[in-house]
Amino acid sequence: MMSRHCSKWARAALAAACAPAFAVAQQAADADLPSLPPVTVTATPNPLERDLLPSTTESVTSMEMAEKINVMNVEDALRYMPSLIVRKRHFGDTQDPVATRTSGLGQSARSLVYGDGVLLSALIGNNNTFATPRWGMVTPEEISRIDVLYGPFAAAYPGNSMGAVIEMTTRRPREFEAGIDVSGAWQTFKLYGTNDNYGTYQVNAYVAGQSNGLGWWLSGNHLDSHSQPLGIATVTRPTNPSAAGTPIAGAYADQNRLGAPIAVLGATGFEHQVQDNAKVKLTYDFTSDVQAFRAALAEVVADGGGDYPEALDEAFAEAVAAPSWRDPATTLQLMFLVADAPPHVERQVSGYDESVRSAVSRGIKVFPVASSESDDQAEAVFRQVAQATGARFVFLSYGAGGAATGPSTDIDSTDYEELALEDLVVRLVAEEVAALTGNAAVVPPPSSTTTTVPPEQ
Repeated sequence: MMSRHCSKWARAALAAACAPAFAVAQQAADADLPSLPPVTVTATPNPLERDLLPSTTESVTSMEMAEKINVMNVEDALRYMPSLIVRKRHFGDTQDPVATRTSGLGQSARSLVYGDGVLLSALIGNNNTFATPRWGMVTPEEISRIDVLYGPFAAAYPGNSMGAVIEMTTRRPREFEAGIDVSGAWQTFKLYGTNDNYGTYQVNAYVAGQSNGLGWWLSGNHLDSHSQPLGIATVTRPTNPSAAGTPIAGAYADQNRLGAPIAVLGATGFEHQVQDNAKVKLTYDFTSDVQAFRAALAEVVADGGGDYPEALDEAFAEAVAAPSWRDPATTLQLMFLVADAPPHVERQVSGYDESVRSAVSRGIKVFPVASSESDDQAEAVFRQVAQATGARFVFLSYGAGGAATGPSTDIDSTDYEELALEDLVVRLVAEEVAALTGNAAVVPPPSSTTTTVPPEQ
């Protein structure tokens, strides 16, 4: 027993004696190691994380598509999704609806397909013919990820989502890239007197890139597809043929699936699809080049309109989804939404409330700026957007006779501070920066006189 205790103490003493020397040696070795720049990892969020939806979701990324799935058309990427089927009969099929556990192939309007938030489903019918999604609007090369949301769990989507919602998110290349893909297929059909070969070929080409914040994607696709026969024409063959009538030769005597005698006339449903698609996609991302931003802003012209409501909801959705917003934990994210009319609140597909939820989940504060002739509905929407995102409501005021400043305003408010718009924007940004950093707000002196309109007594 004594020897065992001595052995333990000896090992402890040896470890204690070696520890400082090892630490010094490790520090010296660390000092010789080169320092590496930080690595930034980015990923496209799925709708479940982006919009905080309580849905069951399955996803497939572009990497998984390239490694595991033979994708010739974009709908092929859904081939292995659970509880989902796309009836694709041949390459280039224009009658390929989506079916789920709750909605069959003849109920195309019971599921929704989106590409970057744009509805691709054809809600002009509910069938498996002309009312199928327009899959050709998105090419496999531009896919970043595809997400399938099962069931009508989220109010962010209309009632047509009772089966499933398919969200296809495309990517925005940060550097110049180009690609071309040529694919083909060939098959033989030999049955009931039809003996032929049917071939298909497809050519995809694209160029994409980004310059001074402007991202662009140009692509073209040509498909020439000969389908296999899609059906067999038959007629009932009587058990006891009649002697009357003109005998017909060339049919094939056979039985149907119930064992009843039939005459097979031959193959039917031959389709020859020729499709040509061209696509141009432009996005203007955030830029650190102030001069480039000023130049782009100077080209913006407000024109048209005059009718209520307007497409504010579409512009709002694009502003939230398209640019590369950063991590809200380390970056101040502000948006100034300038409008003079309310959005289309009656839209079933994508409303402004969906964009508000997305902005909140991404940490984006939205400052609505109500322009001239904004009515009560517009004011209510603008105040709601500002309150939900933690921002402030801004509106324009005018002087008598169209003067630049003055107490005249279309907004129902009697207690506000009047300031030149450019000075007000600078102050709001400075206050938000101060709140983020914990420092005092540094606000330059205003370029014009500040007027405080007291509340009515």
